[in-house]
Amino acid sequence: MSKVKLEYIIEHLQNCIAGVYVYVDKKTGDLEAIMSEAMKAAMEEKILEEEWILDQVEMAKLVLADKNHERFIRLPDETTINENDAIIAFIDGIEDESVRYKFYDELKDSPSPGRFRNLLQSENMFDEFHDFEDSYYEEMAKSWCNDNNVEFYI
Repeated sequence: MSKVKLEYIIEHLQNCIAGVYVYVDKKTGDLEAIMSEAMKAAMEEKILEEEWILDQVEMAKLVLADKNHERFIRLPDETTINENDAIIAFIDGIEDESVRYKFYDELKDSPSPGRFRNLLQSENMFDEFHDFEDSYYEEMAKSWCNDNNVEFYI
């Protein structure tokens, strides 16, 4: 079993793409991205002619054949990762109570990412949030690895 680079998992968690399944290959330590079209073709045993997708279909067949998840483990995707959780955790951790409640008040009716960024800018907390966010996703990645018996290195 090879170790996976934790940074790769963190990057995936921060930048999930709809319609792309990402798996950790415990044999190689690589991440394998498979588009939903390739996965569907492999499940239906469809023959595709588009050259660009053939490698993904072959990888999807390997993933599907690994029924006990001994080699491939699917990473969380955009349906299970909610970036608002990181935002809420950040706001909950703001020590200055007046600033924390300003965030709560401003975002309660319209919790849009744009409005949140504007608040970060107005409170000069942009860098603080990005540092928090990096730590948040690093902890999420480590926890996922531990829960799924995936060895990693930093």
